[in-house]
Amino acid sequence: MSNTKAWRLWPHDECLHCGSAVEVFTDAPEEMLTEDDEARCVECGCPGTVGIQDGGPDDCDDVAYINWHDEPDCDCEWCKAHPAE
Repeated sequence: MSNTKAWRLWPHDECLHCGSAVEVFTDAPEEMLTEDDEARCVECGCPGTVGIQDGGPDDCDDVAYINWHDEPDCDCEWCKAHPAE
């Protein structure tokens, strides 16, 4: 049986731009993520991707984090709608 990807809240991070809650698009088990899963802010919609920091040889301390979209010269729709201040 394969899992289907779905958006779910990720309580371990907050939006870099507005501080709101984060959700991730993943099929990983609860409390886990897969590197390069999509992420987004539930309030402003800022996009991001999941990164995984290696926790060592046994991988038991790997830490997931969000790589927030933060490119100063970006021409994507989100950046057009949210110009840098």
